[in-house]
Amino acid sequence: MSGAVAHDGAGVAGRLVVGLLGPALLPAEAAWLRRHRPAGVILFGRNVRDAAQLRGLCDDLRRALPAGAEIMADQEGGAVSVLAAAAGRPPSAWTLGAIDDPELTRRVHRATAQRARDCGLDRLLAPCADVLLAPGNTVIGSRAFGSSSGLVARHVAAAVRGLREGGVRCCLKHWPGHGAVARDTHLGAATPVPFRDERPYAAGLAAGAEAIMLGHLVAPGEASPASLSLPAATRARRLGAGLLLSDDITMGALRSPLAALGVTAPGDGLADRATWRLRGSPPSTPAPATGCCAGGSPGGPCRSTAWNRPPASRRRRPIDATPRRIPPGAKRAAAPPRPAWTRGRARWRCGSPRPTTAGVRRTGRPCARPAGEGGA
Repeated sequence: MSGAVAHDGAGVAGRLVVGLLGPALLPAEAAWLRRHRPAGVILFGRNVRDAAQLRGLCDDLRRALPAGAEIMADQEGGAVSVLAAAAGRPPSAWTLGAIDDPELTRRVHRATAQRARDCGLDRLLAPCADVLLAPGNTVIGSRAFGSSSGLVARHVAAAVRGLREGGVRCCLKHWPGHGAVARDTHLGAATPVPFRDERPYAAGLAAGAEAIMLGHLVAPGEASPASLSLPAATRARRLGAGLLLSDDITMGALRSPLAALGVTAPGDGLADRATWRLRGSPPSTPAPATGCCAGGSPGGPCRSTAWNRPPASRRRRPIDATPRRIPPGAKRAAAPPRPAWTRGRARWRCGSPRPTTAGVRRTGRPCARPAGEGGA
């Protein structure tokens, strides 16, 4: 199958990508998956201990999920590397964009994909096609390849080629672009996007990506977030996206729009997570959510979590706009790096580039590419 699809007769659940409580598949979770046949499962850091455990979890999920359902995760590199304990922590997108060697970007993402595939993953929700422009952007930061759409486009294309070569499917995000707004949609209302730059998305699709994630952002000339907007979904389709996913539908930006449709967010009463988990069936969801949750696109699954998703108010501190130091404990917990990742970080340290909304600031000069550099 080329991508996750909604299963016939499965209703709302067949359009959902759901999460799990912990590192092992609970009997109640397995029963829910068999009964409701969701479009897939998304893994978070709480589900990952090491490579052997992750492979076992994915094997258990295969036995519980319907044919064609996908297992996916946000493994972008840098701060957003939820598989770090099992598959390592690749360099961030900003590191690679600052070096500006698309061939290195391709090799880094190929190695990332190989690790994820070996652990049992089907799709990585990467790369970010966002162009970092907004001052004070707290959610994208080093997740973007840069502040120039041309630079972002060429590295998105290189990343997609690497991910495909490594054996996983990918997903461009966050349509129509989260880099031009300062508001974190995990925490609050969707923010109007001041412009739409399609070049990074077009480049990624041309390189082999087939999926776009619709963000909870209002595109120019529209009233609803892209994740609830048929025009926004249609525009993404016209670029060539064969599959559309929404960003997490439990995020703060969607609470008011979904409430207006009669949909209660998890933790707000009707959709209480504990009740959902213990009874083994999803809460009643009004019919409008079925189409809207996938951007009005038939067959496009939502990305959401069915069990124990922390409320927006309890989320960890958002990613800041500069590459973070990884705590020593996190370094020890991560799987060993691949050679391409090590080379990328070494070349980053030579130039010490840092993301700014005006471009890349360097405190030194970039390294020359080592002779004979190659491999994964």
